[in-house]
Amino acid sequence: MFVIAQLVLLAIVYSAAPLRLKDRPLAGLAANAYSHGFLVAVAVMPDMALNNTGLLGWDNPVYFFLAVGGTYVLTTIPDRVGDAAAGKRTIAVVFGRNGALAAAAVLFGLADLCAWNSGYLLLSTLAVVAVLLVMVAIILKDEASVRFASKMPLLMLTLLAGYWYPVYLVFVVALLILTRAYYRRRFDLVYPELA
Repeated sequence: MFVIAQLVLLAIVYSAAPLRLKDRPLAGLAANAYSHGFLVAVAVMPDMALNNTGLLGWDNPVYFFLAVGGTYVLTTIPDRVGDAAAGKRTIAVVFGRNGALAAAAVLFGLADLCAWNSGYLLLSTLAVVAVLLVMVAIILKDEASVRFASKMPLLMLTLLAGYWYPVYLVFVVALLILTRAYYRRRFDLVYPELA
């Protein structure tokens, strides 16, 4: 219950005034990484202990804190022009495209070290792929490579989780279909996009 209470509180202060952490560079990063990375991993740890998927230990939530943080930073890049115009101060607005890419690379690199040192080779590989995708985005200097760098690690992690928990994969596919149907009907948009 303590984990759920933190998730609810963070959801409120992330989006609602007066704090609106989503409009602050480091606070937005910390809120995302802590709630979606650390707390979610902590919430499933009791079940993981029962099923022994090989991802046990407190370094597992730290890995996800770092990996989710890197992904979050990447998602701020495509929105930076609109966010700046709206007065939001996200990581990409404050540090620019290259600064945000460098921050994402550092976070993914630290996630790799965490996984490697703990012997989680699949998670380490995922973090290395994420770093390489960020490097490609730095070289190519286009928005498509940034979007791909932010989506591919998440897709790989989802497929990895689905390998151990097939019901989760079914849930994700159903959620994707329902979300796309909602956005198509309500706003005539294709969202979320997979590529």
